[in-house]
Amino acid sequence: YCRIDDMDICPRAIACFNAVIKSLLSLLGVNGSDKTLTPNPLVSLSQNDAGANMNVSLFSANGIGTVLANTAILQDRAYWEVVIVRNGPFYVGVSHRIRKNNPNTNYSYNDQLVDRNRNWAVKSSALGNLKTDNTIGIALDNTGIPTIIFYVNGKHVSEIKGIKGDVYPAVSMETEDAILEFRFNDNDFRFPPQNGNSFGRPFTGIIPARNVI
Repeated sequence: YCRIDDMDICPRAIACFNAVIKSLLSLLGVNGSDKTLTPNPLVSLSQNDAGANMNVSLFSANGIGTVLANTAILQDRAYWEVVIVRNGPFYVGVSHRIRKNNPNTNYSYNDQLVDRNRNWAVKSSALGNLKTDNTIGIALDNTGIPTIIFYVNGKHVSEIKGIKGDVYPAVSMETEDAILEFRFNDNDFRFPPQNGNSFGRPFTGIIPARNVI
């Protein structure tokens, strides 16, 4: 017996998720990713931080609404990737986590990532003519003015400056068309991060916060 939201995720649950996702993609006529992602991850998508109409596994998301990763980004430079398994409109970037039972917020995970006071994201259409199997690289640089940088298949396309507070990798979907796959581990990246100048620490996969370890 394995709970999906347990931090100590068992291999049987991961194998089950992979089999279900592959079956669904096969039925939809989609080939899916080109490799098996790192098992037993500490960093994954969070079913506790997802909209009611989102279908979320450890690494894949589909539906309408928003989903966050299970850890905040606390390191100086972090990088992760989002692979388009099936194309559709979406926003991708980072977001604050919603504090449960907070009466002062009008935002929910059923909304899109369009509130610049809480989330910093770009719409997929702003990243160019995206296609199935394209890879969006996302780098968060906290060494100066916090900046999120977007790449498509390794090419720089956009950035947003002025990120504030503790933020989590996030995506939101406007329709059920898109299926997206997240890659948080260095070993899984299709396009390793571009580290820019030689000063400071390089970009690496997301290091989980203490509450996730």
